[in-house]
Amino acid sequence: MSRTDIVRGLEMGLTEGKSEDVPVSKKNIRSAAVKLAKSFETMNGKSLVQLWHMAQEAYEQDDYGRRHHGANNAHVRSGEDFGFYLAMRAQGHGVGWDDDVMGAYNIIKHPHIEVY
Repeated sequence: MSRTDIVRGLEMGLTEGKSEDVPVSKKNIRSAAVKLAKSFETMNGKSLVQLWHMAQEAYEQDDYGRRHHGANNAHVRSGEDFGFYLAMRAQGHGVGWDDDVMGAYNIIKHPHIEVY
């Protein structure tokens, strides 16, 4: 798992989460994903990989999440999944990596972004 994996997930989340009636080029999505990655790192004072590890630790310490989803929470299972859910939350969608981790909502600060 690498920063590149997470940025790829951010790209997927930005593509999925943008308004359907707004055409956005792949180049603009890529640029927005890189900008969003830097925003997450700056706001939290940690690299994306460190944030992913924090999310993994929070999940592993959470009895609710493990009881309901087993050892592999889809939201933090891979860097791409994690990036996807970071991007969805940053766009204001209700889903996020921490949906199934009780008490984890404020562990990672989320910037906001609009893609157009």
